[in-house]
Amino acid sequence: MGWRWIIGLLLIGHGLIHTSYLASPPPPKPGAPEWPFHVDRSPVLAALHRGRRQVQSIGTVLVVVVVAGFSAAGLGFLAHVAWWPPVAVAAAIASFLLLGLFYHPWLTFGLVIDIVIVASVLAVE
Repeated sequence: MGWRWIIGLLLIGHGLIHTSYLASPPPPKPGAPEWPFHVDRSPVLAALHRGRRQVQSIGTVLVVVVVAGFSAAGLGFLAHVAWWPPVAVAAAIASFLLLGLFYHPWLTFGLVIDIVIVASVLAVE
């Protein structure tokens, strides 16, 4: 498998991991860490006096944008099309916004991935 396949599949995979926000959390177990993906909990949006339904709607829309964006960017990268870089940057910005608004310390690595994607695309372009 060449680098093109690895990078394309990593873009798609990074997008798909965001679907965890839409999944039901696993049942809590004693001593197990808390599930980090909660689309209905946002300290930032709560500080702006947004209700739970509105917060959940914003989060869900961002998840859909991120998954669609990274999937399209990854497929575009694999297909050698010219439009994949701006799509990847837009998806990374949406992901950064999602992870920032619905932050959990475990998600810090995802924020770093988004920064690396944007910096890599901008460095190549």
